[in-house]
Amino acid sequence: MIRFLGISAQADLEEIKAAYRRLSKEYHPDTTSLPLKAASDKFLKLREVYDVLCDEERRRFTTGHLLKRLQAAKQRR
Repeated sequence: MIRFLGISAQADLEEIKAAYRRLSKEYHPDTTSLPLKAASDKFLKLREVYDVLCDEERRRFTTGHLLKRLQAAKQRR
C-alpha cells in the first residue's frame, strides 16, 4: 500500500492525502491518457489504499497483518 502511494511507512495523514491527490489526477479515468480499464483499476485501488491508510484502526490492523506475513515468510527460508 505504501509503495503504491510512493510514500514512506512513517508518512503522516497530510503526506497520505497529498500522495492521493497527486495520483488521483494521474489515474482518474477522466483525466488520464491510460486506457479506460487500466485507469479505472488503478483509481479503484488508489481509493481502497487511501481509505485504509486514512483510518487509523484499519491502518494498524493491515500493517500488523503484513508484518506477520513477512516474518512468517522469512522464517520459512
